[in-house]
Amino acid sequence: MSTTNTDMARRLIAAFDAGDENAIEKLIHPEHRDHGPDEEGLGRDAVRESMRWVNATFGDRDTEIEDLFATDDRVVLEQLQA
Repeated sequence: MSTTNTDMARRLIAAFDAGDENAIEKLIHPEHRDHGPDEEGLGRDAVRESMRWVNATFGDRDTEIEDLFATDDRVVLEQLQA
């Protein structure tokens, strides 16, 4: 069974909600360019920093996916956090 880009996006959102930094290794490309809260970072460490910032800033929350679609290598997500 192949994993689609939307499946990977759902898994990443769940990892952010849970603060699961281990999931980053499976879901994020090593050369990913992260557009974090303070500056642009490169790689998995930048995503870890963004995850830590989100969890420190917003604490315990649940993310509800309003809309999610993918085409080629792009994924678009609209979400609500409560």
